[in-house]
Amino acid sequence: MEKKSILELLEKVAIRFTNKYEPVKINGNDFFVGPNGTVFYFVALIDFETIIVEYADNLEKAEQGLFEDGDQFDVNQSFESLIDEIQKELDNENV
Repeated sequence: MEKKSILELLEKVAIRFTNKYEPVKINGNDFFVGPNGTVFYFVALIDFETIIVEYADNLEKAEQGLFEDGDQFDVNQSFESLIDEIQKELDNENV
């Protein structure tokens, strides 16, 4: 998949989760806050054709840049399958 396509997919993923999780800006960057206060965002690893979710336990840790990597998700699958896999991880992380 081309770099542009992966970045467009990343944007579509973020838009989809904007409907479910509270979007916030931290240091000018876009993040989401789950009901339990976990902060997360999505990153595209273009060379690996994957998207990962990075997590911080709370806003304070997010502001300090203290994030942990979640699973990698293959971008070469249907959009709905990708969304389902990411949502399952968010649920497993109790976001």
